[in-house]
Amino acid sequence: MKQDQLKQFMFVPKIVKYALIFSALVYVIVAGAQYQFQYRSFDVEAFLANQLNLILSLVAVSMIGVASVLKKILSGGVADKDFNIMDNNEKLIFYKKKFIPYIVQLVVYESITIYGLVLSFINKNPSYIIPFAILTIVLMLNTKFEINSTSVSRSYSVE
Repeated sequence: MKQDQLKQFMFVPKIVKYALIFSALVYVIVAGAQYQFQYRSFDVEAFLANQLNLILSLVAVSMIGVASVLKKILSGGVADKDFNIMDNNEKLIFYKKKFIPYIVQLVVYESITIYGLVLSFINKNPSYIIPFAILTIVLMLNTKFEINSTSVSRSYSVE
């Protein structure tokens, strides 16, 4: 495998991350379109009065921990090596082993927005998705694809 082919692979995590962020925004648009974009305030008292809202909210927030645990489990067998001294085939294999846990983490974060979408449909209030979408976007923007936290050259780091 050539060096430039490997560099092309290094941009895939960034593309996937921003595609998933875009999908969270699409969910917000879907929730708004369902009710013809009529503004309805986020009524905290009404939201907290419904037990299903509380349960789904707790499940959504627990997805943060689930994502971290899954990422650790899936990348548990991958030992960090010096990425700069590997040959290109080793780099590609190592990259793939780190890529799957990263994608799983992002997808679990995306589920937080889906819980918000479900809540907005149940309550017939499109504003209920907003905090869930914001949380998802912040989590995704703060998630970095790390090949090796100690010795990745600048040309291989992807944020």
